[in-house]
Amino acid sequence: MEIQNNFGKIRRIIEGFYRYGMSPFAELKHKSFNKDLEVSAMYLSNMIYDLENELQVDLDDEQLLQIERPIDLVNLLVKPQT
Repeated sequence: MEIQNNFGKIRRIIEGFYRYGMSPFAELKHKSFNKDLEVSAMYLSNMIYDLENELQVDLDDEQLLQIERPIDLVNLLVKPQT
C-alpha cells in the first residue's frame, strides 16, 4: 500500500512542478533552484505551499531551509511525516 501511496504522491509532485514550468527530472533535479534555475524565493515559496496543500504535508522551517534543488523538495514531500 505504501508503494502505491508514494506513486500517487510522486505523480502529484510532478504535476505540481509542471504547473510551475519546471521538471523534477534528469539534469534539472540536481540543479540549484536559486543559482542554476534562477527561481525567485517568492516563486519557490508559492510552489512549495501549493505542493504542501496538494499532498496535505506540512514542512517545518528546518526542512524548508534544506531545500536547494528539486530533488531535495521531492524527497521531503515523499518522506513520511512524523
